[in-house]
Amino acid sequence: MKFKYYIVLVFIFLGLQLNSQNFTFDQCQYAFPLGQVTSYCSGEFEFNNKGATLSPEGLPFCWFGTPKHDVWFTFVPTQPTVYVSLKSRPGGSNGVLANPSIAVYSGNCGNLTEEGCNSEGTGNGFTELIVPNVNIGQVYYLRVDSRLDNTGDFQICIEAFVPRPSPESDCKDAVVLCDKSPFQVENLDNVGDVLNELTGTCIGPGNSGEKASVWYVWTCDQSGTLTFTIAPNNFADDEEDIDFVVYEFPGGLNDCQNRKSLRCMLSGETSTNTPAQNAPCFGPTGLMEGDTDISEDPGCQPGNNNFAAPINMESGKSYGIIINNFSQSGYGFSIEFGGTGTFLGPKADFDIESIGQIECDKIINFTNLSSSETDPIISTSWSFGNGANPGTANGGNQHNVEYNSFGDKIAAITIESSRGCLVTTTKEFYVEPCCKDTSTLDLTAESFDVDCYQNSTGALLVTGISGAPQYMYSFNGNDFTNIPYLGDLAAGNYSVTIQDQKGCEAERSFQVDEPPPVEVNAGADQSGDLGCPYQLYGSYFSSKPLDTLYWSPSDGVEDINDPNTTVYPPGNFTYTLTVVDTSGCTQSDEISFDLNIQKIVEWPNIFSPNNDGINDLFFLSFGNGVDDIRCKPPVEYVDKFMIFDRWGSLVFLEQNIDINNRSIGWNGTRNGTKVETGVYTWVAYVKFIDREEPYEYHGDITVVR
Repeated sequence: MKFKYYIVLVFIFLGLQLNSQNFTFDQCQYAFPLGQVTSYCSGEFEFNNKGATLSPEGLPFCWFGTPKHDVWFTFVPTQPTVYVSLKSRPGGSNGVLANPSIAVYSGNCGNLTEEGCNSEGTGNGFTELIVPNVNIGQVYYLRVDSRLDNTGDFQICIEAFVPRPSPESDCKDAVVLCDKSPFQVENLDNVGDVLNELTGTCIGPGNSGEKASVWYVWTCDQSGTLTFTIAPNNFADDEEDIDFVVYEFPGGLNDCQNRKSLRCMLSGETSTNTPAQNAPCFGPTGLMEGDTDISEDPGCQPGNNNFAAPINMESGKSYGIIINNFSQSGYGFSIEFGGTGTFLGPKADFDIESIGQIECDKIINFTNLSSSETDPIISTSWSFGNGANPGTANGGNQHNVEYNSFGDKIAAITIESSRGCLVTTTKEFYVEPCCKDTSTLDLTAESFDVDCYQNSTGALLVTGISGAPQYMYSFNGNDFTNIPYLGDLAAGNYSVTIQDQKGCEAERSFQVDEPPPVEVNAGADQSGDLGCPYQLYGSYFSSKPLDTLYWSPSDGVEDINDPNTTVYPPGNFTYTLTVVDTSGCTQSDEISFDLNIQKIVEWPNIFSPNNDGINDLFFLSFGNGVDDIRCKPPVEYVDKFMIFDRWGSLVFLEQNIDINNRSIGWNGTRNGTKVETGVYTWVAYVKFIDREEPYEYHGDITVVR
């Protein structure tokens, strides 16, 4: 089913997010170009949808949940069917995309037609989609999101291939292969009507038996070797187990009765093995050069690698293969053939001609040169590529085509023979520009200045004028892309070239400016004595309004938000004045204090606690040796003050003593009872402003009455 979307495209410019990775493919018109695809896979987690917002296009019909962060890609298929898969990781763990959803569109961003979609709802982190009957050489759009309002990393793979008839699970209905083109099967979940077709092989009923199978047969054209690799589609699962048997058919393609087994593959899991020991027997399988195995039996034995030796095909003889999904996951596979032997089938070919050079807005002639020595060609279909008019055609040996755009093109012809063979041939060619002297192409750009001095946050957003859209853009002579902006710019002059689909170009230069620097002065360094007050005289200049001003650290600062405040530095110390304007531009300056540090601690060695108002309390006195009443002793508090008798018993304890509270001290009593006259020992832990830990003092005190 196909769905059309008609929308009006507008620039969506939210908060100047031009330096966001995903701005480039957050919307359809900024789709990330994957280019021509035959067998493409991105890096394992190369892409993500972090920071993306929901596009204005309607949601695909099969997308469920709450998708809100879709991103877009374009690709150009080189074969008539594409298989798209997206891998993240089960459960969306470790920052990858959970429950991925995909959709493929044809058309352009103002007029999209949905060609297919899929949405993964089981949590295995893998989804896939086959889109048949694509127009080779045309631009298609791929849309990616999560059904769970989730963002994360993901991998994209796209395989373009010649479609085969629907897979069949019985030998008598086997699909005929006519060449060695790779292909893909989306699902493998049936055993057909004829059971136990694997009797007499390593996969027979006595072992695993037929689980979910498909048959293919072919006839050898040129003698030689045959290799192949079968890769499970479910490559998010490291334990997918695909098995196969290769046969010779002595009496031709339909001789299922007398087929002879040539190779048999059944390796898989041995329950007593570790996962590492079983790993070589899962995943890709096939026939491989250099291997000598005729078969691999059940389990994973030492030396098993999931591959067997190539077969030697003989011209005119027929062969076949049954592929069986032992895991019964429902997922299909892809297969690629190698070796020197070939398959018998029709030959697709065509020629491209033009009067003079091939260029846009000019008639180009396509001529069918296809042939078949085996059975008649019953249908022919053409795909002329991007910008072609007509874009496709059915039948006919000659077609006149005109391209409305220049550039690299792909054209293809697909033929079908009476026995069901499908063969496609593609040709790549270049269409020269056809720009006229009367071109009206021009451009303008919105310049976004740098936010702070010497930052690289500027940007240019280009708009094309007239000419022949769609546009491509080049900044400072770099390659043309479909992205109309350049971000992360420092202040400077930048050249922009725009190119339309006729090959016309226009160039202009644009200036990105920056504000003057924020200037901050914390004042000259000062010197003096510890414990004394000092005046700070901070100043600043900013071309923009002030947002924040503060001194740091806050130790000893009366008002951290006042540029002209008073401080009591806790030792040799450095303060930083920081200014932040309304654009977030920040600048700082420092002021350092070099202080003379004197710590005077005094105590008596005798006192008379007799309540006569004279010398009745024992406490410590503090000073800094400075004759300035504004200066304070460099002490924060007395952490602990203890008195012990001659036997070491604790007589008095006071903690966290404010040094300005003269009413706190020892009054010569223990638990309210006067102590005997004599000598006592004291210990005090004093917390100075320039030290993190309290400092110990101790001595003797004599009590007299």
